[in-house]
Amino acid sequence: MLDPVGEPNHTWVAISAGYVQSLALDSDGHIYSWGNNQYGELGDGTNTDKHSPVRVVDPARQPNTTWASIEAGDMHSLAIDTNGHAWAWGRNDLGHLGEASGTNQNTPVRVFDPFGHYNTTWISLNANNSHNLAIDSTHHLYSWGNNANYQLGDGTTTTRSWPVSVQTPAGKPNITWAAASPGGAYSIALDTDGHAYGWGYNGFGQLGNNTTTNGTTPARVLDPAGKPNITWKTISSGGHHVVALDNDGHAYAWGNNDSGQLGDGTTTDRHIPVPVIMPRYTITDVNVGGTTISASDRTINPTTGVWDITMPNHVPATVDVAVTYRLDGIDGSGNFITGNQTGIVTLHYTYSATNAVKFSLGDAAGKTTSPVPADQWVYSDDAQPIYQPDTNPTWSGHRFVGWFQADGSHWDFTTPVTASMTLKAGWDGTPTFTMEPHNGPVSGGTPVRVTVNPSSSGLRFTQVAAGSDFTLALGTDGHVYAWGANNTGQLGQNDTAARTGPVEVRLPADKVFTTVAAGSQQGFAVSAQGQVYAWGANSGQLGDGTATDRATPVVFVLPTGVKAVSVAAGSNHSLVLADNGHIYTAGLNSDGQLGLGDTTTRTTPADLAPPVNHSYKAVAAGASHSLALLDDGSIRAWGNNANGQLGNNTITGSTAPVETTLPAGTTAAQVTAGGDTSGLIDSTGRAWTWGNNANGQLGLGDTANRTVPTVVSGLPSTVSRISMGGTHSLAVSSNNLYAWGNNTYGQLGTGDTTARTAPTTITLPGNATPAWPRAGSTHSISSTTDGAAHTWGDNRSRQLGDPAAGSQRSRPKKIAIADPTVTKLQFDTPSYTVATSYDSSTGTWTASTPAHPEGQVPVTLTWTIAGRPQPNASIDGGFNYYIHLTLPKAGVIPLQQWSGGGLLVASALAALTYGGHAIAKRKTHPGRHSQHSPSAASK
Repeated sequence: MLDPVGEPNHTWVAISAGYVQSLALDSDGHIYSWGNNQYGELGDGTNTDKHSPVRVVDPARQPNTTWASIEAGDMHSLAIDTNGHAWAWGRNDLGHLGEASGTNQNTPVRVFDPFGHYNTTWISLNANNSHNLAIDSTHHLYSWGNNANYQLGDGTTTTRSWPVSVQTPAGKPNITWAAASPGGAYSIALDTDGHAYGWGYNGFGQLGNNTTTNGTTPARVLDPAGKPNITWKTISSGGHHVVALDNDGHAYAWGNNDSGQLGDGTTTDRHIPVPVIMPRYTITDVNVGGTTISASDRTINPTTGVWDITMPNHVPATVDVAVTYRLDGIDGSGNFITGNQTGIVTLHYTYSATNAVKFSLGDAAGKTTSPVPADQWVYSDDAQPIYQPDTNPTWSGHRFVGWFQADGSHWDFTTPVTASMTLKAGWDGTPTFTMEPHNGPVSGGTPVRVTVNPSSSGLRFTQVAAGSDFTLALGTDGHVYAWGANNTGQLGQNDTAARTGPVEVRLPADKVFTTVAAGSQQGFAVSAQGQVYAWGANSGQLGDGTATDRATPVVFVLPTGVKAVSVAAGSNHSLVLADNGHIYTAGLNSDGQLGLGDTTTRTTPADLAPPVNHSYKAVAAGASHSLALLDDGSIRAWGNNANGQLGNNTITGSTAPVETTLPAGTTAAQVTAGGDTSGLIDSTGRAWTWGNNANGQLGLGDTANRTVPTVVSGLPSTVSRISMGGTHSLAVSSNNLYAWGNNTYGQLGTGDTTARTAPTTITLPGNATPAWPRAGSTHSISSTTDGAAHTWGDNRSRQLGDPAAGSQRSRPKKIAIADPTVTKLQFDTPSYTVATSYDSSTGTWTASTPAHPEGQVPVTLTWTIAGRPQPNASIDGGFNYYIHLTLPKAGVIPLQQWSGGGLLVASALAALTYGGHAIAKRKTHPGRHSQHSPSAASK
């Protein structure tokens, strides 16, 4: 269809075809028409035929009219404006236009209000060759026009030139109507209970009442045989026949059938509804690249007729697949009807080489009952990620730490597979612990040092997420780790105590997780089975049906059978992308950030369906706005728009999805959001940003807000990752990390606190290659390709995972990943237990021995990995407590180090020393009765 002259790229929302003219409604609410114009049915103020769309003129004294719906009749036209008023133009000799003049009109004229119903508003208009049906906003039914065969339903054959009320059926005085369809000289309508009624001419049984007698007022269409109490969803009248769809999706027809128009396999008129034969294509032969599929290489489903075939061997190539078929049918009784129409359709099948991914249990092979995960294959010409096995293998005395490639590097399951490989399970054995020294006095206070061998784990991080004051990471073991503030339980530890280093979130131990996300003070994780777990602050965003904060993970409730793909979290709302292409939203909704068309908070997730024939592919959440990527590369946005973050060239918020404005030909591949900003990476790799730019967080070299996406020219032309934080942003391109925006806490990683309005390069320690950067409210984290994690920025809540960082750090630093932590040493019994502390200068754990009686005692060590308690360990050799002896001017001599003659000499010296000391003491107290015996001193 041609665009109207001078109006290229026109978009249409509705179209209606009449007998000799057509109408179309555009997205601006204007009506256009084309075709025959003998009676003025085009409404353009002329009676000249038009071969391309022309604008229907505004009604007299109604400039700038906008329209809501259109209906083209035989040689007249009808429309409802956005105020609910009805208008008509064209032929009028039988009262077609409903305005009593009987004169043809070539511009819109107002349809009269029904008598006694001033300023009626309408919800539907329906036109046929010479009469019309209309339903008002109270669901009452009216008619006007030709009435020679009682088709107006008012009990007369008087033609009406303005709307009159259709009589109510017998016994239904309060009936309300849902739909109406005028036929050739009869009418059919549905009430709001789903029942069908007919009236008017009935020469072919089109009223469906098992007679051929005309009906003067509405009478109920009979139920089909064997279908009592049927209810109808839609109905449509033809010249002398009717088709209808019931609420189970089955089609029925009745009336004239001389040309087989009822679709029941006959040419017999039907006076009650009969089932339309359901078409069924029967495959009779399949030929693949010249090879006919034999009976031994196929199985046929007798119910559906579907062929399951074994493809013949072939070298990599695209071949034709010729499918020969016959068009058959199934009647209303389920009987198969063999047809005689045949045909061939040619399909294409590509034989591709595959890359196989196999799994190995590594050092645990033959030592565990855990099964080896099944092999997976990826086509070489369509590289895709493989699925992470949904359970981890186990091996007694060892800890699974992930799947690793032959070179020892961990495998990231978000990476497309480009070559065949074997992934081997990685294991941490139980570490050993040594302590020095092993001797000390009974008085306690001896400094001891415990060394862990090995001192670090083989665990790596594959994904990271940054909240307002805490951080999350996904381990290669499929477990989730957290650190930082915990005042709302955002670390998932079943308490509210902050942590300075990674601790394992208390998720179900038998689950493997593939994705993590952090909101302001809440965390989310998606399992390999497609479940979502959530914890932390909860205004409804955890999706568990409550608004109660959760210090341990709860299930985000999805409909049965729906599996999650990814999750995005805003300040107080959440978005879960599901495998059905829908989004499930929960949480606060004061700005419409849930996209449901209202501002009502949800504690149970609500379904946000994509546009018809589309699916959502990615989601992102800002503070109080949301973004979603559609399968056609366009973006929908909703929620707060005070800074233009919806990208639709306005600052007006929206409670329902609106399309973000992208230049023609631009399609998005990734979306991101943070604070009041939004971003995308397009299909060519360019980064675009829009929204709030008060701190230069858009990276455009200034601080001016943008209401439409704008290319970040300071970045290379190909960007692989982008992350928008509270007021700063991060991106990765060509293995380089870039940052821009607010830098109050050093969150840009530049070594200072100076803000940047354009991207600047950030160097990670050891020139590590960034993988997943994430910008939080005031801190940053990036995982690297070797599985490490680096943090920088605000550390007031210990969100950097580095106890030594102070309140902030302006340079990236690698953090320890779930290494063994020694928490306590027990000397003998629990009564002699002391806490430990970590000495970063020596990499050991230190403590002071408690006081204890003399003797050898066992030493038991309490330790954890990522906050998870591990089985207690023993220190070889334990600890020796000894009594020490003090000699004058001789220091301390451990008693147990003396033996034989040395011990005899020590005893004599001790006796002499004690005796001399006692005599001297007595001499210093004259006046007391005492005796001195020289012989006593000489013994």
